[in-house]
Amino acid sequence: MSWFCGAIGDLSARDRYYFEELAANDHLVVHRSERLLLLAGGIPKTCTTQINDGSGFVVAGKGISRSPLHFITGDQWKELFSARPREISGLNGHFAALHWTPESCSFYTDTLGLRDITLYQRNGVLYFTTNDEHLPKLTGTPHEVNWEAFSGRWTLSNQFSLDSVVRNTIRLTSGASASFIKGSLQVNSAAPLELSMGSTDGESASDLLRSFIELPNAEHENLLVALSAGMDSRLLLSYLLASKEKLQYSTYTFEDENHPDALIMAEMVYDLKFPNTIVGTELPDDDAALVEQFRKYLSAKKVTTNSVHFLDSLPYDRFKNDSNGVLIDGGFGEIGRRRLYEKIRVRSKKEILSGDPKQIHPLFTRERADIFNADLTASLTRFAEEQIAQYVSTSPNPSAIGIDQWLDLIAVRTTLPNFNGLEQARVDGIVTNICPFTQPEFITKVMACPIELRRNARLYRSIIERNAPRLKKYPLVKFNATYPYQFSSAGAFLWTSAKRKIGRTFVQENRVDLLKRLRTFVRDTAESSSVKQYAPYDQEKVRSIIENFYSGKDWFAPQLDWWLSFEMWRQSLLFNS
Repeated sequence: MSWFCGAIGDLSARDRYYFEELAANDHLVVHRSERLLLLAGGIPKTCTTQINDGSGFVVAGKGISRSPLHFITGDQWKELFSARPREISGLNGHFAALHWTPESCSFYTDTLGLRDITLYQRNGVLYFTTNDEHLPKLTGTPHEVNWEAFSGRWTLSNQFSLDSVVRNTIRLTSGASASFIKGSLQVNSAAPLELSMGSTDGESASDLLRSFIELPNAEHENLLVALSAGMDSRLLLSYLLASKEKLQYSTYTFEDENHPDALIMAEMVYDLKFPNTIVGTELPDDDAALVEQFRKYLSAKKVTTNSVHFLDSLPYDRFKNDSNGVLIDGGFGEIGRRRLYEKIRVRSKKEILSGDPKQIHPLFTRERADIFNADLTASLTRFAEEQIAQYVSTSPNPSAIGIDQWLDLIAVRTTLPNFNGLEQARVDGIVTNICPFTQPEFITKVMACPIELRRNARLYRSIIERNAPRLKKYPLVKFNATYPYQFSSAGAFLWTSAKRKIGRTFVQENRVDLLKRLRTFVRDTAESSSVKQYAPYDQEKVRSIIENFYSGKDWFAPQLDWWLSFEMWRQSLLFNS
């Protein structure tokens, strides 16, 4: 999709100079006035703008109306901004928006936090961007890590707060809005998505999901579907097969041809005769191009995943020139089958019910890499505990709503904006992408289904049985291993765990090969003054990780992955004149 950035307020010659430096690159819209500088770019059909004398708006992304489902048009956006701004937070879709008049400038974000806006105020000027990489280029200054917010991103499964991980900036997300009037900034946080629980049988959720899948065709767009051999993709495929050629679509599997996903998909294509293309993860031949793509990917991910997942991003490049397609996938489908944080639910009920942040914190810890000095490492743990304490204090009591729903609320309120949203925004820059499962209306309906209907994917299985029962005979894939379709969640976990222990899972060799090919780049980066003079690092630990990996100890790859993930993002915040 698209992006925007700019500045508003008492603009200086310096502000205009840095803006023109940015405007010299590719863009769709450039606007200059006495108090506003605006630049927008990306995919043209997802960048909606109207500019009049002294007023206008820009929307990066797609808003979707509720009834009937359709993409919001430019004229409808205009009406919303001028007469019904409160209704913006109720839309489906994922977007960030800016509306200005001679008197004010207002910012809006989608309900679930799939697109963000970062704000930075200095000397009577408000700088804004949907892509943090633009921030140092706009302001002409480097920016630093906000360790308090970043702690959750580094030490937990995901960040629990919605604060910006860039120091001295404000993050608008999850339906938050802001107004800038006469140099004064007012930020309005949105109330969390209201979720009624246990009040429907699932039919309305199924019908709504079908409507989101059919939406691209209804908008006269090609329907492109990314499919794996997992349960959420199997559900999407069942709708496609049940359409009896009503839908016009193409499917794609983003894996190497020997991966279990690709092998099972090939078997289904042979039997069921639907259009599918295997798109492998081939690295660019040119080293300079590889490094540039690598940097861009990790900057966009903001340390939410390690560097080897860069390989998973490569298949999306084939859609860069497809101006008539809308891609859908099964992202966040777990919300409808009660799989998120399932291990915690099974093993840690007592700790959750205690409501004690000290007991809850260890349940969500994740190990990344040991690269920071001892003082910062201790501080990150303390900051993460404070994040959880704040979340617990403002959330429903698990004793009142149940452990399952409490964990699902964590997923909707923290995982979606702090993990899924980063990938959504990245893919938005490549292809028009609408995920049926990450729509507030669908999440509201599916969370209203009884827990027992969602657990073990009973709802999804019943839909597949109705839509395309033939799909039940093909195995599913989890953690690079196959397991029988009929297995419960626990059975699937035990089966795939056993396969991993005896070496019966697919191993993607090019993950280590990627790091080895980047040897010169990694060593040059580590030897740069920017890294060697960065006080938060424990320089000996960083050096040891790099030396051990490149001396043949492949088991240091995960640590090297995470150091690169952090360092590439940190570098994106620096200012290079």
